[in-house]
Amino acid sequence: MDWFAPIDMYCERTHHGIISEPINFATNMSFLIAAIVMWYRAKTIKACRILSMMLASIGIASALHHSFAQTWAALIDVLSIAVFVFTYLFLANRDYLSLSVKNAIGIMVLFLSINFFLSNYLLDFDFLGDSVGYMPILLLIGAYALILRNKLPKVSNGLLIGFYALAISLAFRTVDQTFCSQWPVGTHFMWHIVNAITLAWVIEVYYQSKQRKISN
Repeated sequence: MDWFAPIDMYCERTHHGIISEPINFATNMSFLIAAIVMWYRAKTIKACRILSMMLASIGIASALHHSFAQTWAALIDVLSIAVFVFTYLFLANRDYLSLSVKNAIGIMVLFLSINFFLSNYLLDFDFLGDSVGYMPILLLIGAYALILRNKLPKVSNGLLIGFYALAISLAFRTVDQTFCSQWPVGTHFMWHIVNAITLAWVIEVYYQSKQRKISN
């Protein structure tokens, strides 16, 4: 694999220069702002501080991707999101579903397997483009919202909001190339903004859940 091979994935990029995606680059500040807000809001909960740092790392990794647009940067971008998702999944299993650490990790491994097979299946749906890898995450959030409907209705409602927010952000990501001729900068930058809000929101959902437990 050529780690330095150039990647041209987004509408805004017109050449291989480091500043070819100024709007996509700049909107990664959304992740950093969201991370700072959640760090100070939820700093009394250690897991929320960890999630906030991971949220900041997503912004940094994405900024690298949209600057260098090379294979290594794309991998870092994907891994930063994966680390956040699997960390949140572990916390959800442990604290929402009250599972043991062993079982919480087991479900993480199970989701990894499901994600692999489902993503491969969804490759046949061309209209999803490079958003295909995120669809299992959307379905996962929806599934947990349903599972927790009776056990933790407030968490369920919060995750449902997260589900709709992620669906909107994925829509912006998916149609980026579609509207290139009408809108040269594309729509990928809106994926950054809405996704940053979405990830901050799911941290907020977890924070509120922990606060309710402390209050009780």
